[in-house]
Amino acid sequence: MKIEILDLDHLIKVNNMEEVTSPRLFSNKMIFDPAGILSNEIFGVSKNDRRNTFAYVKLKKRFIHPHIYSKVLKSVYRNIIYIVSGQKRYSVVNGELREDPDNGWTGVEDLYKHWDEIKQWGNKTDNQNRDLLKKLSKEDVFIDKMIICPPAYRDIMISGTVDSSDHVSELNNYYTNLIRSVSLLSEGGLFARTQYATQAKIQDLLVTIQDYFKNLIAHKQGLIKRNLMGKRVDYGARSVISAPSYNNERIEDNIIDFKHSAIPISLCCSTFYPFIESWLTNFFTREIINNPNIVTYMNRETGQEFTATIKNPEIQFSQKNIRKMINDYMRNPDNRFKPITLAVTVPTAKGTKDVTANLLLKGKQFLVNNVAKELNRVMTVTDVMYLACVDSCEHRHMMISRYPVGTDKGIFFNRIRVQSTINHVKVIFNGKEYPYYPDINLKTDTSKVGVQFIDTLVMSNAHLDGMGEQNVGAHLKLL
Repeated sequence: MKIEILDLDHLIKVNNMEEVTSPRLFSNKMIFDPAGILSNEIFGVSKNDRRNTFAYVKLKKRFIHPHIYSKVLKSVYRNIIYIVSGQKRYSVVNGELREDPDNGWTGVEDLYKHWDEIKQWGNKTDNQNRDLLKKLSKEDVFIDKMIICPPAYRDIMISGTVDSSDHVSELNNYYTNLIRSVSLLSEGGLFARTQYATQAKIQDLLVTIQDYFKNLIAHKQGLIKRNLMGKRVDYGARSVISAPSYNNERIEDNIIDFKHSAIPISLCCSTFYPFIESWLTNFFTREIINNPNIVTYMNRETGQEFTATIKNPEIQFSQKNIRKMINDYMRNPDNRFKPITLAVTVPTAKGTKDVTANLLLKGKQFLVNNVAKELNRVMTVTDVMYLACVDSCEHRHMMISRYPVGTDKGIFFNRIRVQSTINHVKVIFNGKEYPYYPDINLKTDTSKVGVQFIDTLVMSNAHLDGMGEQNVGAHLKLL
């Protein structure tokens, strides 16, 4: 990636930017000042114009580029603040700055004049910044204009507003202070040397404005992370990438291959939420509500198996409760082996009574030697979530993009496999074979349930190699 210092004069020319000269927000008639930082004449009146029109401020003198001053010069030569503020005088001796109270010079203006004479800087350990200063020309280091961002991002309401209003953007205050300070600068003459404090204030304001925008785009909640890297798309999500673990006797028994990537159940639920919710609604309606007298339960007190009628199925399997089940699965990994409990009505000698029972899972499980055994245990939340994700997702493709995309291998399409626990078992349920069914041990301590699951995106090593190094995150979109 090639990065260059922005040429402000060229930027202003090609965009036909106009100059802002007034520090006032409003004129006497309570309208935006025609020459101010909110001017309708400069920035336009339409929403589109006020979002995309930039302007600039002339600084009268040359000042150090705010990034060069705050991050580079202060690193290699801390005494630069004494020159900018006019507190100490210096001379250039053998290419180095030396303090010279009697015959030296000071101030940003004199620093600009003597810049080409300086060959060495104080901090000789900061080679990166020292090398950068050697590569930059004097015109790159010093600027005489400041860009004003479009007013749509700092606009205020005219009605009942004055310059000191709480509704005035912080950035507007920085701009107005900058313009006022620049207007105090003398063009020369007897008092030119007494204005070092004003010049230092302008230099600090330039840094403050730069830091304002830097804080907007930096960090996890910054504009880039929130609106570009973290951009929300339909049926899309971000995930950490992890390498596959080959714990099978045969390579073909592994859950992933070149054509398939594995995404965890929790990610399937969040990405494909409405489809998972629909599947669960249909499943409980078909298997339980429509056939209330043939569903088998297990009595939680006696451990005996029995058939009963579910109580108020429309309430127990309401949309609210199904959503609560999905959300709890995603947010609380320790509850993933939690049995599905229902309130059912059973007959007694005196009539009927309501009891709490566990829903049973019946099918066949294949052992390591491929010997089938009857599967008859309590059905957990993981069981229904896995079945829902397999039926809803595994017939689809997903687009995986590793950010930042560095090569043509950074984006590719793959089939979906649903990832669950670290170990898998082969199960047949309702006549369908599930070769990568989660290995659920109901005796597992609740505090250790979460670590039994793989909650990262797993893909073939061939794709990882093509993506390059530092594969820490990816965006995936189900198709």
